[in-house]
Amino acid sequence: MVIVALLIVGGAVSFFALNPPLKQTGTTSTTNTVDTTIAQTTCPSLSPVKDVQINSTTYDAVTEFALPSNQSGPNAITVAPDGSVWFTENGLPGIGHLYANGTLNEYALPFTYSPDSGLCDTLTYDWGVALWNGSAWAVDEDSGQIIGVNPSTGAITNITLSSEVSPYTLAVGPDNRLYFTQFNEGPKIGRVSPGNDSIQYLKLPGNSSWSSAYVLFQNSTTGYVLSINTFLRYPNAANSLIYSFNPELQNPVFQQVGGNVSLNEPSSIAVGEGGIWLTEHSGSGLAFFNTTSSKWTMFPTSLVPYVPVTLTYFDVANASAVWFNEHYGNKIGVIYDNGGRLTEYGVDNPPITNFTSVLEGVNTLTVGLGDGRLWFTQWTAGVVGFVNTSYSPPFSISPTGSAGASPTVSLAPGGSANLQLQVVGHSSDNLSVQFSDNEQGDGTPQNITFTPSLTSITQLNGSQPLSISISAASVTPPGNYFAAVTVNNGLVLVSIYVTIDVTG
Repeated sequence: MVIVALLIVGGAVSFFALNPPLKQTGTTSTTNTVDTTIAQTTCPSLSPVKDVQINSTTYDAVTEFALPSNQSGPNAITVAPDGSVWFTENGLPGIGHLYANGTLNEYALPFTYSPDSGLCDTLTYDWGVALWNGSAWAVDEDSGQIIGVNPSTGAITNITLSSEVSPYTLAVGPDNRLYFTQFNEGPKIGRVSPGNDSIQYLKLPGNSSWSSAYVLFQNSTTGYVLSINTFLRYPNAANSLIYSFNPELQNPVFQQVGGNVSLNEPSSIAVGEGGIWLTEHSGSGLAFFNTTSSKWTMFPTSLVPYVPVTLTYFDVANASAVWFNEHYGNKIGVIYDNGGRLTEYGVDNPPITNFTSVLEGVNTLTVGLGDGRLWFTQWTAGVVGFVNTSYSPPFSISPTGSAGASPTVSLAPGGSANLQLQVVGHSSDNLSVQFSDNEQGDGTPQNITFTPSLTSITQLNGSQPLSISISAASVTPPGNYFAAVTVNNGLVLVSIYVTIDVTG
């Protein structure tokens, strides 16, 4: 796996990648023992719990469960058919199983620990989890294994991969094979057949600088792979590519999708209504590829005051809605109405206000969708939580006199135009008004200026008109831009997307 870290130097943001150590060669085997050497000598020993009831805290749409140990390091998460969730625990290390009523079971797994991690909640890096063939599976990046536990019997199965493969994310294919992406050994994905655990590697286009980051399936004949070039950084147009393939074929052909668009280091993909959504992990937004028109649109998130980027990380789609997390924004977001609206939920109450708290106490990383809940994990806080997807915010923003599609504003470089909106609903808290757009990857407006009639709304009770003057500097390149006009009370943020047509 590649862990993206952030270094702030003189007000500027620099991203760099940390690569896992090389792997050892091995064979497929079965065991029920756990190596706890590192945990016993450098970290408190964490014992897995069985049928423990843990308490929850709920505010607005968010419910959070604090795990028995805040050093368990919850990370990758997937939703089971019954609505419960399975998640990896980097500090146990192992897998947790949590029900929405708060019942928790944990299973220790024989991971190979990272002696140089220095963090008790990071003994392993487990970014992949899946339910397959009667077991819950997680990746062990340090030893190049995929490890499963049968919750009925407690039996543990190790699938050892080829030398130097570093497994990352997992997905169950429509052919009932377990697919995994990987770093270190060139551009390829692997798939494991049920029954005999035989492994087939499928090579992607590209040279040794490319790796696979994410795989998912639209239907029985169409899958997608996100491939990234670990040596090229944004805004290089060749730093990431999407491929489609037919999982039914024994040796599928990988076809490029979306062209060589410049993306802000995507880390996840989801298939939604009309196209493909990608998170842009070194920025503040999502990219959408319309598979009918073959056009890309970049949707900004709202911004936070304590760091220049929100770092969208993983996304999942459900028909016309795409849900995602914002690693540094400390929010769960959803874009819906065919890209017309954005709602975001802060996942810490009260809201955090500084970057240090994000890294040391929150670290919202992965998401899973199912049974009316968008689940998320907070690695460093030891928290698993969910957003109620049917929650309706108490206030909204829309064009004056209409609750319909997002508006379009036309203006020339050097010109301006007015936009009339209304904020409707109720809030006893003050609502602030803010703006972001897709001029650049971090969501910060550059040549386009937004001047609202109100920068805050006090105790909304009914309808409040909001007039916005939008100006484009004379150097603004002609084209269509997407902007988000956001109203928020600190924990709930609602936005309307506005198309700004700058004509030459």
